[in-house]
Amino acid sequence: MKLFKNLLALLVALTCIFAVVACDNGETSEELDTTKHGWAYEYEIEEASDENDNKSYVVITGLFLADGEKFAVSEGVYESIGVNIGTEIKVPVYDKKTKKEVYENDNLKTETLALGEDYAGFKIADAAFASQLIINKVTLGEKVVEVGSGAFAGCSNIEEMTLSFVGATAGENLNQKKLFAYLFGASEASNCTSVTCKYNESGSATYYVPNALKKVTVNAQGTQLGAYAFNGLSTLENIVINGALTSIGNYAFEGCSSAYNVTIPATVETLGKGAFKNCAKLINFEFPTALTTIYQEAFYGCSRLGYGKNTVVDLANVTHVYDKAFYNCGSISSVNLANVEVIGESAFYSCASLETVALNPNFDGKNEGVNAFGKTPYDESKNS
Repeated sequence: MKLFKNLLALLVALTCIFAVVACDNGETSEELDTTKHGWAYEYEIEEASDENDNKSYVVITGLFLADGEKFAVSEGVYESIGVNIGTEIKVPVYDKKTKKEVYENDNLKTETLALGEDYAGFKIADAAFASQLIINKVTLGEKVVEVGSGAFAGCSNIEEMTLSFVGATAGENLNQKKLFAYLFGASEASNCTSVTCKYNESGSATYYVPNALKKVTVNAQGTQLGAYAFNGLSTLENIVINGALTSIGNYAFEGCSSAYNVTIPATVETLGKGAFKNCAKLINFEFPTALTTIYQEAFYGCSRLGYGKNTVVDLANVTHVYDKAFYNCGSISSVNLANVEVIGESAFYSCASLETVALNPNFDGKNEGVNAFGKTPYDESKNS
């Protein structure tokens, strides 16, 4: 009898445990309805207030996927989609009574939410699209005014991105918020590479960037690409900057060691300190026709610069080349400095292939720094 009571008590306890587990699991214990398909953006409205300049914004909080898409992703048989946010987005239609999404013939019913006069623009919330493997391409138009931390964290299948600014907002960003990598978050993720990016002279942060992401295009607003914008992005291969820029900030592309192509506007007049430092594979680069000033270490260690079709580094309108600007650029064989006024210390030091330099006929050497052409064939022939 005692044994029977003990067994009964154990059975009751196990029943309670299973009941609790089942309740805790809630929806996760339900099977997906794989007949339902479709996707849309989830959103909230940020009402006008003093904090947001008395303007209302649409805040995109995530991606709604119907059960069919969720199942396809889990099985690895899904069709990729592009996140394209211009002046409108498609959002789910919800039943007013049940608050559940509406389906027609098992397809998600959606409607268009357009900015119009009601909303000043879109904002993307922190981690809004985190771990959405279904995304392969991202296009954020100029109406996207803010992107949250880790908005695309773990989106390891993104291959290409087009943006209208770099960092968190189109305005001035501080510290980590000025970095392109800020969009991908600091948590380790599968099929993503750990990159450490500097955001000032003493600070850095580590992010996990999708291995698949090789090309980024920025249709820049304003006149400057900010300092450290793409710093440390060792995985990117092709970076295209469009717009009416006049300057590239300090260390903007430093450490982009896989970037063979970087395109910047012809309107750029100044390249900041260390702008392309240690871009060891940079080979496709056209110097802007408006360029006048190249600051310290701008192309330091760009060992392939000047190789192939761009055999002549044409700096025809450049007036100032500062210290170590082309230090150890071993592939440069010819430089046009037709209007140069200042050449800094070790500016072309250890350019092992440099044989020809076309100097400004009025340049008398008084503003030529020590070892400006040291350890180059040009310097050897000049002094022989």
